[in-house]
Amino acid sequence: MKLVLLLITFLFSLNNFSQLVIKESKTETTTIGKVVMMTTNFIECTKDSVNDLYTFRFKNQKFATIYDYKSFYIKGTESFNQLYETINNTLINKESKDFEIDLGNRESLKISIKGRTVTFWYWNGTSWSYSMSFYPKHINKLFGKV
Repeated sequence: MKLVLLLITFLFSLNNFSQLVIKESKTETTTIGKVVMMTTNFIECTKDSVNDLYTFRFKNQKFATIYDYKSFYIKGTESFNQLYETINNTLINKESKDFEIDLGNRESLKISIKGRTVTFWYWNGTSWSYSMSFYPKHINKLFGKV
């Protein structure tokens, strides 16, 4: 009798743990721009229209043989346009500058501009990741200005 009761209890508890809760995602993402060289996606920007969130995803150049991608987010169209204007104006003036942006949650973005190249450095709270260097034509393509 104890064995039957134990078996019934086990079967009912198994049923409770095996149920999935599936929710429909309501995000609408569109690709703003991307830089692809030799079939490798080095950086891309997408926009989530529902949350007004711009996601930048880049190939981490820290590792030569591993495909490691990192991403960071910019909230709002105004911030997105301000980031583009800052980078573009610095490139037009051929200045060498570093900009640091606090992304919150101990994350930060450093944009290193040296002459005509731009490199994105991303701090995730524990380590740095960095992109390859991009030229002005790549930046325009990334921000959808081409």
